[in-house]
Amino acid sequence: MPRYLALARSGNIQGKVEIQVVTNAEGKVISAQPKSGHPLLAQSALENVKTWRFAGQSERTITYEFRIEGSAGSNDNYYRYGKIVFHLPNSVEVIVPPLIVEP
Repeated sequence: MPRYLALARSGNIQGKVEIQVVTNAEGKVISAQPKSGHPLLAQSALENVKTWRFAGQSERTITYEFRIEGSAGSNDNYYRYGKIVFHLPNSVEVIVPPLIVEP
């Protein structure tokens, strides 16, 4: 799962990140560069997309959408850990609850 950095969560940083990806004939990512989006979110998207494998050689744009929603105090696993939703072939949603900050 792509990391939603605590600094981004505590700053309520949300939004879309576009990553330009180039793969080799085996589908391994050989190049990945951010095209748009907040630098903290782009860092997480870059780390994640480099672990992907694709069908053959290609150049494409992968879009990550990072969102903070839900209840910080819920016991539901979704709200404790967040979730990821794939919209194949080129889009990913990363949804996490607000960060709990102890006073």
